[in-house]
Amino acid sequence: YSWSVRPVLGGVEVADSFAHPLSAPAALPVNPSTRQYTPVPIQPTPDGALKVGFCWVGDLDGDGEYDFVIIRHNHLVADSREFLEGYKRDGTLLWRMNMGPNSTNHYHIEPGSSTLGNGHGDNATVYDMDGDGKAEVIVRTANGVVFGNGATLVAANNSSQFISIINGETGVEMARDPVPNPYLADGPLNGHMGILYLDGQRPSVFLEAKNRRADNGFQGLTTAWDYRNGVISRRWSWDADTLRQHAPEGHQVRLGDPDNDGKDEFLDIGYGIDDNGQQLFNIPEVVHGDRFHLADIDPDRPGLETYLIQQNNGSGLATALIEAGTGKFIKKWYAGGVVDVGRGLAADIDPAHKGLEMFSTQANIYNSKGDAIHSS
Repeated sequence: YSWSVRPVLGGVEVADSFAHPLSAPAALPVNPSTRQYTPVPIQPTPDGALKVGFCWVGDLDGDGEYDFVIIRHNHLVADSREFLEGYKRDGTLLWRMNMGPNSTNHYHIEPGSSTLGNGHGDNATVYDMDGDGKAEVIVRTANGVVFGNGATLVAANNSSQFISIINGETGVEMARDPVPNPYLADGPLNGHMGILYLDGQRPSVFLEAKNRRADNGFQGLTTAWDYRNGVISRRWSWDADTLRQHAPEGHQVRLGDPDNDGKDEFLDIGYGIDDNGQQLFNIPEVVHGDRFHLADIDPDRPGLETYLIQQNNGSGLATALIEAGTGKFIKKWYAGGVVDVGRGLAADIDPAHKGLEMFSTQANIYNSKGDAIHSS
């Protein structure tokens, strides 16, 4: 048997002019072994066969095939350093970065200044930032990091951090900019990284990161950078603490265009940041929750919706459905007391109902309108 993928436009199969010119034909061998995965061999690190943490995909060498960037670590061993590695799909090691002595602190809330993939903080991502067909690696770095060519980052102290643009094919640092941290006295920042099209045309990278005060309170900021013509420059930095704006957070972020202006926005569980770096909205009744989901949950409503869960909300709010672009409540579910809703999800699990369904560790499954369709 043989299979092929062809583009269809207007219901008519057309010649494939979209494929990468360097892509080799894909073929399934006769009587292949039955497996639903592709094994990618990886090499031992200088510290042995460390575990694989986070993984990103991107075309690092421009040959039309996805490659892999992985974190190698062993958080069960105190003072063990981390490595960031780039691999081709066949297991060829392209480069390795030693994240250095500041990657040995594995505290999941406020780890070392160059620790990656700890707690909910990834602190790295992979994307073709300059449109040359090869993906760059964007990573938070600090004093003592050794890049793929052996060059070492030297900083004035061990808490200052940087955003480094790494050549995805060689591991060489191509550009660097400091991570703003007005709370440096309380330590380095740990958080999420991702890609936004803030001008609607070209990619920007953001870092939402925090540290912790001695009283266990959190503080931090979200910063966006552009990488243009080999230069990284800060686009904006937004700080809820300095601005004294309500900004409830979850353990992940969502990216999209909820206000339908052709530019991406940054969304957390109870607030959003517009493409210009100003707060788009915040929801006073929403506090921290572990999960939230952004999608066109209800196809009958214009725009996108967000389904969220709550942890120890003093109002008793357990879950909610909101307008993603405004934060306006569409539906609220109360628990009758203060509860910690551990998990929740929006997904199309029932084809008998239009749109997505919503459910959590609270009772019932709801349709896209918020009506209970299954009891539990």
